[in-house]
Amino acid sequence: MRERALRRLALKAQGITPSTRSFVWSVQPTNGIPVWASGRAVAGLTSPPHRVWLSRGDAWRLMREDRGQGGRPQVLTTELRYCEMCARPLIAEEAARRRVLVESSPRTEPCGLHCAEDRESRLWRKQAPNFRVLKAA
Repeated sequence: MRERALRRLALKAQGITPSTRSFVWSVQPTNGIPVWASGRAVAGLTSPPHRVWLSRGDAWRLMREDRGQGGRPQVLTTELRYCEMCARPLIAEEAARRRVLVESSPRTEPCGLHCAEDRESRLWRKQAPNFRVLKAA
């Protein structure tokens, strides 16, 4: 078995529900970003003007369109996770650390120094309104 599968089995044996890994794709098309791709960008993530963060399916569609027009898109895939407390998007190593932390402790751990402030101001919640945040204890 693969390492991840063995890890999931070990967590389940301990009575812990393993967290699902989510990924997001940063695409920089050669021929510019179409309007539909700008509208489908992942909420809460900002990027340079010629790059856009997309879900897997939208990223593939954009890459296919760009290659059809003779372009060579640049792509970066990274893990994505939202803080359960303040809804701040976490990417790459920060997301991986958060996923492991959630599997080993209660989901009430703050994601960073400003987690409590962000939860009060609802800053990240306004950018990703469909994300559910844990109720205050």
